[in-house]
Amino acid sequence: MLDTLKHITVNGQQYPIAFTLNVMEKIQEQYGSISAWSKALQPEEGQEPQIKDLIWTFKEFINEGIDIENENTGEKRPFLTHKQVGRLISQIGFKEINDIIQSLTIESTVTEETKNA
Repeated sequence: MLDTLKHITVNGQQYPIAFTLNVMEKIQEQYGSISAWSKALQPEEGQEPQIKDLIWTFKEFINEGIDIENENTGEKRPFLTHKQVGRLISQIGFKEINDIIQSLTIESTVTEETKNA
């Protein structure tokens, strides 16, 4: 629950991704609410998601993962830029990125109570 750190590999390079309270706070600052953010990434039928929202979200997930790993290992791996994340998404694919975002968000917010329900 909000402590899930996953990794994705793109062209042999591993990237950590995390959905934490820090990311949730940034989402609320950017979109006003988690609900508005969710609607931006999963718009109504006939509307397409904004690429900037997808890149922004994935950048926050990756950079939070990098920050956690830097704290745990003492490394100083630099954060990724908007352009770098856009290139990663191009290599991975839109659907796959949406699936990654959705599954990590769900996995990170599941509690023992909801898991057992």
